[in-house]
Amino acid sequence: MNFQSEIEHPNEFLPSASVEARPNGARPPEEYIAFDAPWHAQLFAITVHLSETGRFSWTEWTKQFGEELKRSRSARPTDSSEAYYAAWLAALEKLLMRLNLSARHELDSLRESWVRAYVATPHGQPVKLDRGADSTEKV
Repeated sequence: MNFQSEIEHPNEFLPSASVEARPNGARPPEEYIAFDAPWHAQLFAITVHLSETGRFSWTEWTKQFGEELKRSRSARPTDSSEAYYAAWLAALEKLLMRLNLSARHELDSLRESWVRAYVATPHGQPVKLDRGADSTEKV
């Protein structure tokens, strides 16, 4: 099963404070912004979705994420949201591989597809990932 195809509109999971959800890109007051970047919200939503659909328990997730945070902070201490969500992504990838829900080559292929789509997207436009040959089928 391909979790990407299960989420028809990933932006439906973005918090209401998302810039994309606001008319004319108006930003709410800073205290209402839950995520610093859309990909942080999307990563959070995907993780919650995978747990809620039984791919893994929240306990499994928090253990994996805690281990990754500890590892990443000892390697390069930082409190930035980018470092936090980079650790979140690394933890999710490791959990998916450990549970045989995805393989390293599938994740690498997806990452390469994302980079190609990002580079090819004009500034200010949403990145559209081609879900063709590079999409994962296990998750």
